[in-house]
Amino acid sequence: MSAPAIPSIEEFLRTQGTLTWYLDRMPMGIAIIRMIFDEENRPVDWQFAYCNEELARFEGLERESLQGTWFFRDLFPHGDRKWLEIYGRVATTGRPAHCRALSPKSGNYLEIQATSPCYGYCFCTLVNISEHFDSEQNIREYQNGIFSLMDRQLALLCFYDIDRRTIYNNLHTVASRQQSGRHPSTIRNVPEALVRMGVVSEEDARRMQDELFTPLEQGVAEAEMEILLNLGAADGLDDWQWYQVAMHRYVSVFPNVRRAVCSVRTIQEEVELRNRLRRKADADAVTGVFTRAAAEEVLDARLQKTEGPVCLFLFDIDNFKTINDTHGHVSGDNVLFFFAQLLKAQLRQHLVFRLGGDEFAAFAEGICPETASGLCRLIMEELSCQEQFSFPVECSCGVAWSDAACSYQDLYAFADRALYHSKRAGKNRWHVLRSGDRLEDGKQDPVQV
Repeated sequence: MSAPAIPSIEEFLRTQGTLTWYLDRMPMGIAIIRMIFDEENRPVDWQFAYCNEELARFEGLERESLQGTWFFRDLFPHGDRKWLEIYGRVATTGRPAHCRALSPKSGNYLEIQATSPCYGYCFCTLVNISEHFDSEQNIREYQNGIFSLMDRQLALLCFYDIDRRTIYNNLHTVASRQQSGRHPSTIRNVPEALVRMGVVSEEDARRMQDELFTPLEQGVAEAEMEILLNLGAADGLDDWQWYQVAMHRYVSVFPNVRRAVCSVRTIQEEVELRNRLRRKADADAVTGVFTRAAAEEVLDARLQKTEGPVCLFLFDIDNFKTINDTHGHVSGDNVLFFFAQLLKAQLRQHLVFRLGGDEFAAFAEGICPETASGLCRLIMEELSCQEQFSFPVECSCGVAWSDAACSYQDLYAFADRALYHSKRAGKNRWHVLRSGDRLEDGKQDPVQV
């Protein structure tokens, strides 16, 4: 079936006189083009049937020079021929087209809309959007820069609707983390939903509510916290790491909407380094066990929570000054290290720390007075059998045991009293002082070697 005949330009303009009168006065570039087809009905060029002054200005040409001119043959032989397919399809099917393009002559970005007034013709409107396009490009460039920085600095970026308790994930973040296709762009009813997803524990979800969401609801401008999260939960991964979550309120473009931007930064290495430094600061330099300050900070908190029996051991190395004076301070330090390792080995489930000088302590939970006495016996037996030093190493011990609520200061006072009795009774022995003020004595009989 042959294609319909295309009216000549003269015929077309004769029927469109009123239309062109209005088009001459339009503030946008307008052209009516007649498509040129080859014998196989393929578009090969187009001819300007009409153009207004604004279009001629876009193209940087005189209006009279465009009338009847062929675009590729006469004006731009090296122009982009993709427009042939676009305009040819509009002129033959009647379906409109919309696109943006750079004018090679003027360097302007143009928004082009094409429709067909009759078969073989295109009615094109061209609007200079260079300023708008540059703004869009700048915004896109800004976004790309932000996303690049985010990829380097952040684990994810999202937005939080304070009143709806809803997280809107940044689509770039979702795409960059997408593995299983289960990363949602919207998460409602937080933090409970995060618990169900396996992203956060129930305990930490309560912390999130207290430290992040509630302050924002109360009008605080920003809030942050450190928290353990499993951001790989949606992909079925067990990847718990430490993150810093910071939320900052901002003015939303939507009226009566309270929102905050949420940044999540990986701090796993920082936390590990901090813990190493803390362990180093909390550890005694000579023996490697906890310092007194570090241990007492832990014990104050633990004694407030514990409900079962507790026990505090105080150890004093007998005649340590004589060891230092006779064998030197290096040998003295070696004795301290040896004794600390012995305590850690025998009291491995309990907290061992150095009080200072030749004094050590250990804190135990859930043991009876008899077990405490047995542990003292084992420690003194090990000392009597040691072969690391050519001289004897002995100790005195005082034990405070209590099955009632007590403070660390009270427990320490009981243990110190028990240690005093051990030393006064001749050293190399232990005493267990119960909360009922009953005193038990013990003496290590010499072991024949």
